[in-house]
Amino acid sequence: MSDEIHMLPWEIDTVDAMRDHGLPEGEARDLVILDWLSRGDTKPFYDFILCGHQPSRRVLQALAIMLMRGDSEYEFDPARTATRSLPPCFLSLWR
Repeated sequence: MSDEIHMLPWEIDTVDAMRDHGLPEGEARDLVILDWLSRGDTKPFYDFILCGHQPSRRVLQALAIMLMRGDSEYEFDPARTATRSLPPCFLSLWR
Protein backbone atom coordinates (compact mmCIF):
# COMPACT_ATOMS: atom_id res chain seq x y z
CA MET A 1 0.00 0.00 0.00
CA SER A 2 1.31 3.40 -0.97
CA ASP A 3 1.63 6.31 1.45
CA GLU A 4 1.40 8.72 -1.49
CA ILE A 5 -1.27 11.41 -1.17
CA HIS A 6 -3.32 12.05 -4.27
CA MET A 7 -4.60 15.59 -4.73
CA LEU A 8 -7.01 16.99 -7.27
CA PRO A 9 -5.66 19.75 -9.55
CA TRP A 10 -7.62 22.49 -7.76
CA GLU A 11 -6.35 21.27 -4.40
CA ILE A 12 -2.80 21.61 -5.72
CA ASP A 13 -3.67 25.11 -7.00
CA THR A 14 -4.98 25.98 -3.52
CA VAL A 15 -1.78 24.83 -1.82
CA ASP A 16 0.23 26.81 -4.38
CA ALA A 17 -1.88 29.95 -3.78
CA MET A 18 -1.45 29.60 -0.01
CA ARG A 19 2.32 29.26 -0.40
CA ASP A 20 2.86 31.82 -3.18
CA HIS A 21 0.48 34.53 -1.95
CA GLY A 22 0.44 33.85 1.79
CA LEU A 23 -3.34 33.38 1.76
CA PRO A 24 -5.37 31.48 4.33
CA GLU A 25 -6.97 28.32 2.97
CA GLY A 26 -10.46 29.80 2.49
CA GLU A 27 -9.19 32.79 0.50
CA ALA A 28 -6.92 30.54 -1.55
CA ARG A 29 -9.88 28.27 -2.35
CA ASP A 30 -11.92 31.30 -3.45
CA LEU A 31 -9.07 32.43 -5.71
CA VAL A 32 -8.85 28.96 -7.26
CA ILE A 33 -12.64 28.75 -7.68
CA LEU A 34 -12.70 32.13 -9.46
CA ASP A 35 -9.81 31.11 -11.70
CA TRP A 36 -11.50 27.86 -12.73
CA LEU A 37 -14.90 29.55 -13.13
CA SER A 38 -13.30 32.09 -15.45
CA ARG A 39 -12.45 29.13 -17.69
CA GLY A 40 -15.99 27.77 -17.42
CA ASP A 41 -15.13 24.90 -15.08
CA THR A 42 -17.28 24.46 -11.96
CA LYS A 43 -15.59 21.35 -10.53
CA PRO A 44 -13.55 23.16 -7.84
CA PHE A 45 -16.65 25.11 -6.79
CA TYR A 46 -18.84 22.10 -6.16
CA ASP A 47 -16.01 19.98 -4.76
CA PHE A 48 -15.04 22.59 -2.18
CA ILE A 49 -18.70 23.27 -1.32
CA LEU A 50 -19.35 19.57 -0.74
CA CYS A 51 -16.29 19.47 1.52
CA GLY A 52 -17.70 22.28 3.69
CA HIS A 53 -16.09 25.40 2.18
CA GLN A 54 -18.17 28.55 2.45
CA PRO A 55 -17.37 30.67 -0.61
CA SER A 56 -17.03 34.42 -0.41
CA ARG A 57 -19.69 36.80 -1.67
CA ARG A 58 -17.46 37.54 -4.67
CA VAL A 59 -17.47 33.88 -5.71
CA LEU A 60 -21.25 33.68 -5.35
CA GLN A 61 -21.69 36.86 -7.42
CA ALA A 62 -19.41 35.49 -10.15
CA LEU A 63 -21.43 32.28 -10.23
CA ALA A 64 -24.70 34.24 -10.36
CA ILE A 65 -23.41 36.23 -13.34
CA MET A 66 -22.37 33.02 -15.10
CA LEU A 67 -25.83 31.58 -14.57
CA MET A 68 -27.46 34.80 -15.70
CA ARG A 69 -25.40 34.78 -18.89
CA GLY A 70 -26.56 31.24 -19.57
CA ASP A 71 -30.21 32.18 -19.18
CA SER A 72 -31.67 32.26 -22.69
CA GLU A 73 -34.36 34.74 -21.63
CA TYR A 74 -31.86 37.38 -20.55
CA GLU A 75 -28.59 38.27 -22.21
CA PHE A 76 -26.29 40.30 -19.98
CA ASP A 77 -23.98 42.61 -21.87
CA PRO A 78 -21.83 44.72 -19.53
CA ALA A 79 -21.24 47.22 -22.34
CA ARG A 80 -24.97 48.00 -22.40
CA THR A 81 -25.64 48.16 -18.67
CA ALA A 82 -26.63 51.83 -18.89
CA THR A 83 -29.66 50.88 -20.97
CA ARG A 84 -30.68 48.01 -18.71
CA SER A 85 -32.46 48.13 -15.41
CA LEU A 86 -29.89 46.12 -13.45
CA PRO A 87 -29.40 46.42 -9.73
CA PRO A 88 -26.48 48.78 -8.94
CA CYS A 89 -24.53 45.93 -7.34
CA PHE A 90 -24.06 44.30 -10.75
CA LEU A 91 -22.48 47.42 -12.18
CA SER A 92 -19.77 47.41 -9.51
CA LEU A 93 -18.63 43.96 -10.65
CA TRP A 94 -17.65 45.32 -14.07
CA ARG A 95 -15.55 48.27 -12.92
